[in-house]
Amino acid sequence: MDLSIDDAMKRGEWGAERYEKEDMQRRVRSNFHALREYEQTLPEGVRVEWRVVDASGSPEEVAARVDAEVDGVVERVALQQPALQQLWMADAPIEDGGAS
Repeated sequence: MDLSIDDAMKRGEWGAERYEKEDMQRRVRSNFHALREYEQTLPEGVRVEWRVVDASGSPEEVAARVDAEVDGVVERVALQQPALQQLWMADAPIEDGGAS
């Protein structure tokens, strides 16, 4: 999740935890952006698939964005790896593969 430091500081109880200091949060955010950029330079089979979710807005809005990203990844993986689809589908029957 990505949120500007200025927006984060406007939220209630900003700074209540020791890691919620402006300088620290700027460095952390910068490092995550640098890691994402670095990953994009790696070969396809080694690259980590990053998703950046806008964390501005209400908790419900952010949760909806996260859900949409997760649903998209699950759908794509299910299409690429049909056997994995069962792991994420609550109503899918679990096959024992004859291991009874």
